[in-house]
Amino acid sequence: MCSRILILSIILSIASPEEFADMMDLSEENIKQAGGRVYHNPPKAHYTIECSVDPNKGVLEGTENIHFENTTNSLLRELRIKQTSSGNMEVRCRGETVRILSETKEGSGSCVTVVELPEPIHPGGDVELQIQFGISSSEYAGTEKLTLTNWYPRLWWGVETHDEFDVKVKTPPGYGMVTSGAVDSKSGYYHADNVRTFGLFLGRNHKVAKSMTKDVLVQVIFTPKGKGCADLLLETAVDVINFYFERFGFYPHSVLSIIPGMNRPAGGYPVATSIVAVHGMEQFDFKPKLHWQWITAHEIGHEYWGEHVLSEEPDDAFNWLMIGLGIYADREYARARGLGLNKHREMMNRYIKGVQSGFDTTIALSPEQRSKIIFDFNNIVKHGKSFSVISALDCVLGKKVFGRIYQNCLKDFGGRRLGINEFKAVCEKEAGQDLGWFFDQWINSNKFLSYKITSHSCKKQLGYYICQVEVKCLGDLKMPVPVSAYFEDGTSQSKLTDRLLHVNVLEFKSKSPLKEVRLDPEAALAQASME
Repeated sequence: MCSRILILSIILSIASPEEFADMMDLSEENIKQAGGRVYHNPPKAHYTIECSVDPNKGVLEGTENIHFENTTNSLLRELRIKQTSSGNMEVRCRGETVRILSETKEGSGSCVTVVELPEPIHPGGDVELQIQFGISSSEYAGTEKLTLTNWYPRLWWGVETHDEFDVKVKTPPGYGMVTSGAVDSKSGYYHADNVRTFGLFLGRNHKVAKSMTKDVLVQVIFTPKGKGCADLLLETAVDVINFYFERFGFYPHSVLSIIPGMNRPAGGYPVATSIVAVHGMEQFDFKPKLHWQWITAHEIGHEYWGEHVLSEEPDDAFNWLMIGLGIYADREYARARGLGLNKHREMMNRYIKGVQSGFDTTIALSPEQRSKIIFDFNNIVKHGKSFSVISALDCVLGKKVFGRIYQNCLKDFGGRRLGINEFKAVCEKEAGQDLGWFFDQWINSNKFLSYKITSHSCKKQLGYYICQVEVKCLGDLKMPVPVSAYFEDGTSQSKLTDRLLHVNVLEFKSKSPLKEVRLDPEAALAQASME
């Protein structure tokens, strides 16, 4: 059997021509992983899991019931079970042990097991699987901290889905624990709905600080040495959730758990639905307060983009689009709370340095092209350029229009996959214009943005000051860029350049002399200087 922490996966076996109406086109690689068929709306499953975890021995054992209704138009004959390396499991259905048809190891360190159902599931029918599973790994034995994601058998349709969970976990004394769910004190089960993946974190001699806001349980698990940081993270997380709730109208989950990451204070990462990690909590004094506030807001942004709205890429839950939209959220929080934009400029600057170093920063690359990349694609493109794209789009369309786009995507794609084509369609519908020129340059090319004010003049005519500002395009990416003129009487005016012109001459008319002109006054654009 294939091994390690378990993830289950499902796909079907035979589909008639009319059944393909329920399917969607994805990349050739994704379709291959899904057994040739991928569904727009895979069934939502309910997982009931009871397990025991012993970090001292590196052992996890459990039983699981998975119940789902066949909401597709297809007859389901086979299920796929996806697991990562060192575990074992037995799957039963309707009292029978299912027959294993094949097992295939994948390059990602996982293994796909295809099993045959005792009876096919007709559309509208339901089925329940009973699974016994176990993991034994010396890698975890004796660990002080244990983070588990994708540790349970999970139905897989070739793409990420939202599911419902009730999980009971038995742990040895001396360990604190947080999960992706909120515990029911009567049943002892942790419950969570609309979950992409259910995570667990156990820490020896760790304590948990908790707070409630907007019906969301916010909790931080920490060691005594990390208490000062935990207090700030908890306070900040409550404020961030309140801000996002007011801005977006909701928070997608009933729990947010913050866990310690690695020992060095270098940022954080999304662990599982409702669980985020922050690095270096015990080195609280090594970073300014701003760092901890920003990383908290940044990681919570992933709960909207990547967890609530799902990535179209099954092997990359937090692809460039999810990351860019998430960073936009924490930038808005930073602006609203007066935290400054240094963190966001740092991300843009990584992308700009990549451009200046001659790296190919094209976002839309094939898997083969990505495999040949030797530079830091994650920081330069996946974070730096992705945020630069979203920030530039906000700049071009304006905050009101982009705000509606952002809200519509959160509303309409909750529990669904959002790809660049769907996102572009929402943008064009809301903006009322073809935006192919924008997305093609930013996504499908290595072009870079570079504009400069080359001259400005101001002359008094008939009681007014007529000011002209010349702006020249120095790069090969052309788009409207904002230019603001500031006058001595405290007034200001702003205009956008024409993207079709290589040299723009903008005219401003004022009753007061010109004091200053600025290109991109809000520093929203990632511009590579060519001087």
